[in-house]
This record gives sequence, structure tokens and C-alpha cells, in this order.
Amino acid sequence: MILSDFDLRAYLESGRLRVIPFSDEIIRENGLDLRIGSK
Repeated sequence: MILSDFDLRAYLESGRLRVIPFSDEIIRENGLDLRIGSK
């Protein structure tokens, strides 16, 4: 499935998609920036 940043926000707000911990900084126009660890 491919979602735009607009669709990603809608999925996150509706609860259909969860990212924990979540930050608005991870949403990009072509996906989510996921990080492993805090460094």
C-alpha cells in the first residue's frame, strides 16, 4: 500500500495506523522516517 503524507496523517488520526512513539517530524511527502534508537 502506498499512502501520501495527507493519507498517512488521516490514517494516524483515525487510528488505522499507529506509530509509537509518534512525532510530526517523521512524516515526509513520500513516507515515514522511522528510527531505531534515540541517537
